[in-house]
Amino acid sequence: MVHIPIHTFIHSVLRKFVGEKSDFDYHDKNEVYNLDTMKIIEWHKRYNESWQRKLGLTDYQFLWLAFFKGILVTVIVYLLVCIF
Repeated sequence: MVHIPIHTFIHSVLRKFVGEKSDFDYHDKNEVYNLDTMKIIEWHKRYNESWQRKLGLTDYQFLWLAFFKGILVTVIVYLLVCIF
């Protein structure tokens, strides 16, 4: 039995679903991972830069905002877990 990583399988199924040729049998895992990851990273960078411009924040201010947002989300999740 051949071990196939779950992300490879899911990627293959999704590509078949949208009608693209599947590379399930003969892919380079790093190539698939890097292509998808780079698209997500580039989108995330553009998304963050647009919000930073909209809010008029410097890089330093934006990093602090992200830090405190992380703390807030953590506290909310913690409280939800403790309540339920």
